[in-house]
Amino acid sequence: MLKGARDTGAANGAVPVFADPPSDPQWQLGGTGYGLEPLTMPPPYPSALSPGPAGDFSAEHRRLRQLCDLPVGGTEDDPEDDRVPWFRWITGHQVSFIVWRLMAETQDAATTGRLPVPEAVRGLVDYVRAYAAMVLYTGSCSRETYHRVIRPSLRLHHPAFSGAWAPDYAAVRGLFRGGTPGFARGHDAGELNGAVRLYRLSHAGIATRLVPDGRSLLQQAGSNPTDMRMLHLIYDSYFLTFRGPASHSDLVGQLLRRLTAIVGDLRASGMRFGDEEVRELQVPEVAGAITGIVPILARVASRATGPGGQG
Repeated sequence: MLKGARDTGAANGAVPVFADPPSDPQWQLGGTGYGLEPLTMPPPYPSALSPGPAGDFSAEHRRLRQLCDLPVGGTEDDPEDDRVPWFRWITGHQVSFIVWRLMAETQDAATTGRLPVPEAVRGLVDYVRAYAAMVLYTGSCSRETYHRVIRPSLRLHHPAFSGAWAPDYAAVRGLFRGGTPGFARGHDAGELNGAVRLYRLSHAGIATRLVPDGRSLLQQAGSNPTDMRMLHLIYDSYFLTFRGPASHSDLVGQLLRRLTAIVGDLRASGMRFGDEEVRELQVPEVAGAITGIVPILARVASRATGPGGQG
């Protein structure tokens, strides 16, 4: 086990949860720089999170904020080193899964009156912006690397591999498609709508940049598998995601662990998009999210560890 990692499930035979951020100055996941780790998620919402004591992540959060305050690097990555884009692709998606679950829990808490609506809306703004940042982060590889490394790996896992198979996305799909949550109607949702616009522009820009012809693997395969239980398992297995008992603290700890590694990566290498002229990525709010990705991640870390992080 990595130094300082919490094995929250080993005692009762459940899936181990590594939920402490790496403490080594040279951050590591999976025992190495740019390594990968399995993510433990609860069954998809509306399944309940496991009960557990509230975690105290103040020290880990403080260390992450200190890392965020350091300058972002701009060194050129070795074009022969596929570890960086692969790390960003898998780890960025894992962060997205946690963010989606925290979004679903926040919406539920607001709907049931356990969280004031203004606080819930502010939380959703932070989570949506963090997801948009992960879309940009996972799509920051070159087009050549995407078609040489990432897209073939998706096709080998399943010829029709699709993001629509993500188990945790269903609970938040309505918000990303532009629908203001029912609990927020009558309240000022302008900032939330702006965050959703940032996501949609980011997603469209990355899709245009990496797959200019616009044809997904699902479209190319010419078939549409329908057993969603199996498709969920296929999707999870590709992104090293296991389903088992997990508490809110488990989710937050795993989120901070990955954000620490991502910020360490950005500190070393920055994030660039080459010379492709993609209109959506040049829109001011998207360009601002690219250059300001670290503050976005610092903000979502504060949100997740604070009283409005929900759960």
